[in-house]
Parts: sequence; C-alpha cells; structure tokens
Amino acid sequence: MDEFQIIQLIREVTSSYFPQPHPFPTDDDAAQIAAINHQAIISVDALEEDIHFPAEASPFLIGYRAVAVAVSDLAAMGARPRGCFLSLSLPHKNHSHKNHPHKNRPHKNHSDKNCKNDFIKDLAAGFGLAASRVAMPLLGGNIIQGKSCGLSVTVIGDGNQCLGRRGAKGIQVGDAIYVSGFLGD
Repeated sequence: MDEFQIIQLIREVTSSYFPQPHPFPTDDDAAQIAAINHQAIISVDALEEDIHFPAEASPFLIGYRAVAVAVSDLAAMGARPRGCFLSLSLPHKNHSHKNHPHKNRPHKNHSDKNCKNDFIKDLAAGFGLAASRVAMPLLGGNIIQGKSCGLSVTVIGDGNQCLGRRGAKGIQVGDAIYVSGFLGD
C-alpha cells in the first residue's frame, strides 16, 4: 500500500467509531479548530517498538495505548479532548531484523505484505476505540517508513480554567489529587 492508501484505511477504520462526522475537515495538510474564550491545551507523546511496547504486542493494544498515554496529559490539565493527530512509522518492507537487539525472540515483522494491512487495521481499530471513548476525532497525521514501528500522537484539548502542576497557580498544598486507573500503569 502507498501512503494515501494507508491514510484512507486508517481514516475509514477510525471514523467508524464516530457516528456523526466531526466538524473539522481532515483532508488537508493541517486542521483548523475554532477557539473562542478558552485555552488550547496541546500535548504530544511518542511510542517506539521495543522501548514502549514489545515487538509482539497486539496492534490493537498499541493503537489504544497510544491514545490513552497522550490523552492522559489533557486529563491531568482538566482539558476536554477536541482532536488528535497520529504520526506513524512502519518498517520498510526490506528492513531486516537480523540485527535487532532481541533477534532470538519471536518477532512480528510488521512489514510483511500479509500482515501490514491487518496490522494497520487493528492498530487503527484500537486507536479509534480509545479516541471514541473520549470523543476525540483523528484530525490528521503523517506516515513514514522506518526501521521499526513507532507512533506519535498529538492531542488538542480546551478548557476555561485548566489545571497546571507548575507555577504560581499550579497545584497547592491541600489540593485534592485524583487519578484514573492504577498508579504506575
């Protein structure tokens, strides 16, 4: 598949998680979001194969985790998710794993022709499900070929009075702290 076919496949899979078309066009080099009387909160997180997830990880879980990690930064600031961008690095079809640091363990070569389409579909499904749970549509992104699988998710949120952890108006002694999930996960 070429870049535009991959983009179309990701767009089809992730849009299936949103019953109504979102109000932001996604067929351009950038997306625009109207911002009136609020603060825009933007964060980015990256995940790299064998650093943030094992090579044998489920593509669905990789996509889901990528959203969860990124959107947690918005939640920490008290921001409402508005949209996200996905940058995806897929292994080049000629990339060899013989020099891979974990060459003796089973490895899913995400560049195989038979698995690349399924890998992208499953990754997009995990990404779409996680994004739909916080009503955060995929607005765009980028795709490259690299030596391993990697993702970068940029999230955009907004809020009237966002919470900061630093500075004069940041967290203060006596403030309540809330967490979702388990600490350390």
